[in-house]
Amino acid sequence: MKPARILFAIAALFAITATSALAFEATGQVQVTGEVIPKCVIKSLPSINFGQLSLADDGTASEVTANIPSLTYWCTADAYVSLGITLANAGGKMVRGAGGAGNEIPYQVAQIKPYLNSGSPSQSVYPLTSGATINNIWAGGPADTTNQLIDFVMVVSDYANAKVGNYSDTITLTFTY
Repeated sequence: MKPARILFAIAALFAITATSALAFEATGQVQVTGEVIPKCVIKSLPSINFGQLSLADDGTASEVTANIPSLTYWCTADAYVSLGITLANAGGKMVRGAGGAGNEIPYQVAQIKPYLNSGSPSQSVYPLTSGATINNIWAGGPADTTNQLIDFVMVVSDYANAKVGNYSDTITLTFTY
């Protein structure tokens, strides 16, 4: 081999080695994080109307039950939430005007919980008072529509001494998560 070719081959090898040796590299990692925070949305709040309360011929008040359509909601998936109930008029009273004797009709609120009794559908009724909380309600997320209903019933029976007129109250439902 001619010395010029050998010299050229050595120079080419050095150039390739030098180029590789001059290529620097740095590697780093970026941590990617996020947090899903709980959220609840009440989709429907039913109105409750006992209708016209009429006394019996003997002047007694009969019990009137209002089955409340389900409260429909969604909460962030896998969240356990609590639902607080606040009755505007302490003790659960519908009032007429400023309230007072003859201008109040008490009512009771209860949660209905379905369950199976020896394989047959049944339900339990749990009375609720102002300030009551229904704890550990599981939420399946906005796409889950099967477990996001809460059923209530309201009963009014003591209106024999109530004056003629329209009575009302406000119930506030608050999800805590």
